[in-house]
Amino acid sequence: MTFLVTRIVKQNGEVIKKDIFFSRYYPKDRIVAKNPRDVGGEEQQVARSG
Repeated sequence: MTFLVTRIVKQNGEVIKKDIFFSRYYPKDRIVAKNPRDVGGEEQQVARSG
């Protein structure tokens, strides 16, 4: 999936900054849990319910 995201920052109703980001996301057919504190840690697959 590919997204084009626009972020608009306003101050007192006036646009002070506008950024455009390109993002690409590759969905997985599983749930992955990763602790952000474990730098370089392995991904852990979580069992699905249902």
